[in-house]
Amino acid sequence: WRITLENLSGNVDWGLTLHPGDMPYMSKTDVLGDASAWYEPSGVDEEITITIEEEAYYAITVWKVGSGDMNAMGEYNLHVAVGGESPVDDQEIPAVTRLAGVYPNPFNPQTTVEFELAKASAVDLSVYDLTGRLVATLVKETYPAGRHQQVWQGKDDTGRQVASGMYMIRLQAGATTNLKKVMLVK
Repeated sequence: WRITLENLSGNVDWGLTLHPGDMPYMSKTDVLGDASAWYEPSGVDEEITITIEEEAYYAITVWKVGSGDMNAMGEYNLHVAVGGESPVDDQEIPAVTRLAGVYPNPFNPQTTVEFELAKASAVDLSVYDLTGRLVATLVKETYPAGRHQQVWQGKDDTGRQVASGMYMIRLQAGATTNLKKVMLVK
């Protein structure tokens, strides 16, 4: 297994551990094999790679490393890849389909939207205003498994520049729908 805690925002010093699922509580040092990760500094991803010999239930725990992190805020994604992954054009296939990120954010005049597909999928990547009105369709086609990106120039489907403000980027790929906020500032 490869378990990755991807730090999306904030500067929390995250810890990550894997425990046998039948244990009611375990500390960060009472883990399955070497299945612990908390050595990277604040705001950096953590990763565990471990061979699981026995089919059973397991618990993944994410925690804040120090007391100084208790009031810190952050956002993360947890990725679990089971078994080997096949490279596609020298690129690893992502374990999950997701909207990976939008950068820069806030932006002016353009932002790059990254998304990952665990398998080939019909992709609808669109921009909506906060009332739910479709502003722009960035992608509406089938993509292969892998990591992809698309640039939004801050324009609607007619080519007009949109107003400053908050917008939602929506990825619809197969059964997966993800949303991310993005701010256009002028």
